[in-house]
Amino acid sequence: MNDPLRLPCPTCSGTRSTTTGDRHADTNMDVCATCHDEGWIPARTGESPEASFQHSPTVRRIIGPTILLASGNYFDLLAPEHSTFTIEDVAHGLSNTCRFAGQCIRFYSVAQHSVIVSQHVPPEFAFAGLMHDAAEAFIGDITKPLKDILPDYRALEKRIEAAVLQRFGLPAVMPPEVKEIDVVMLATEQAQLMRNRDDWNYTRGRTPIPIEIPAMGPEAAKAAFLARYAEVRAQGTGISLAGKAA
Repeated sequence: MNDPLRLPCPTCSGTRSTTTGDRHADTNMDVCATCHDEGWIPARTGESPEASFQHSPTVRRIIGPTILLASGNYFDLLAPEHSTFTIEDVAHGLSNTCRFAGQCIRFYSVAQHSVIVSQHVPPEFAFAGLMHDAAEAFIGDITKPLKDILPDYRALEKRIEAAVLQRFGLPAVMPPEVKEIDVVMLATEQAQLMRNRDDWNYTRGRTPIPIEIPAMGPEAAKAAFLARYAEVRAQGTGISLAGKAA
């Protein structure tokens, strides 16, 4: 007999197994050897325990290509449309993700960048500006030079971006006004946060925004992001573009 497939019990962290002998005699459901809770991975008619294990949505989100979020939910990288996540998850991930692969002179989060972008686009695009990098809460801020040599990553990124933006009522493709300010912010950030003044092709011709980017740690950046989110929702800013503000 093949070795049983085992996962921790969600009730007590004991061991569940798909071995037929470990299942309840009447219900044919998995039974935890520690707390005897049952009902986690039902057998499917005509399938082996191993096949039932692989098809279980509960198991897939734990052993598949998923990440555990701050809320306790799992985000499935191959099925982002069916994942459960909140604006707090987005804010938490973005506020702990540093721009420029962490190579700037001090910590500068994607959350802080997003808030500044939302403040410098035309008001009708404020919500889109705030959320334009929302997917990076789940996949990180991969630098553009690295993305350019990873075509498979680009495809995955687009799907996750579309799913996340759609969840908040935004189009998969950002409006030109947001894209332009995003590039201008890159020039602004280079001038203030990098020890380099090279003429980057991507930002050529853009004049940095005359602002001072304040130092802001992850907790403050998360609070700022959530406050800006509440502000644009309360004002209805960007709802005409988004269709709704979730």
